[in-house]
Amino acid sequence: MKTLLDQAKNSVVASKMGREQIEATVFRQTITRIILLASIFVSATALAGLSLTISTS
Repeated sequence: MKTLLDQAKNSVVASKMGREQIEATVFRQTITRIILLASIFVSATALAGLSLTISTS
């Protein structure tokens, strides 16, 4: 009986840790995606500014 309780407790702890790990991974991926989008936006803006400067001069 006690071993069953221990196993249940261990699996609950394991699933909790797994969930935390998954959440951390998703969080990291989201941050990476935001940074990627931001850098794309910045480079696109820089290119637009550059082409505007070239066309006006």
